[in-house]
Amino acid sequence: MANNKEYPTAKYRITDLEESERPREKLLTYGPRALTNIELLAIQLGTGIRGTNAIELARQLLETTDNNLYTLYQELKSGQTVPIRGLGTAKKANILACLELGIRTMHDKEQLHKSGQQLTNSQMIYEYIYPDLYDVAHEELWLILLNQQMVTRRKIRIAVGGISSSTADIRVMLSTALRLEAPSLALVHNHPGGSLHPSSDDDSVTERLFQSCRMVGINMVDHLIFTDNGYYSYFDEGRLQSFL
Repeated sequence: MANNKEYPTAKYRITDLEESERPREKLLTYGPRALTNIELLAIQLGTGIRGTNAIELARQLLETTDNNLYTLYQELKSGQTVPIRGLGTAKKANILACLELGIRTMHDKEQLHKSGQQLTNSQMIYEYIYPDLYDVAHEELWLILLNQQMVTRRKIRIAVGGISSSTADIRVMLSTALRLEAPSLALVHNHPGGSLHPSSDDDSVTERLFQSCRMVGINMVDHLIFTDNGYYSYFDEGRLQSFL
């Protein structure tokens, strides 16, 4: 006998599904790896629109990028218009935040594998901080905290913006190192424009931090100016020694 039962369409509601097949319940029961990309996106969307449920909306969204999540991330991040009816600002923000968390999760996973890495020269510091500062379009200031054997403890973004007395707060950097009981530290900041020449602000902050570290018994091992294609090291250039 022929089976004339109709296949479900986009007009069905997620609540019409068996509870074990609903994306959120499926995730809680079987874990996130059991879900398809469409189902994961549907959870982020939360709801669909009249006539189109969240699963169908997620499917349409992925189809616009040939089912490539990274392409979707790039398009949402750049503010490109997504030609999907019902995908408003709130839904796009939820998806973009979710995808950004995924990228940061993988970055943090890589950093866990690098924890406890010994940094004994400027090239090793540059390679250690490279994933954090590569292709960053604005200036950032980072501290790398080390133990006495030059093994990494943590790296911390201290400030965002140009390096000056207002952003590079020596007290914040010192208090951070002291609070985390780090006997050694390295300072790194980037020049998005690609210049490897330190500015007068760079020199001033470096000298002030170096002298302040000496007063409290912390070893400032280097200050790197980072660019995507190379770096400047105050230690390699003999500049730190000149502050003695």
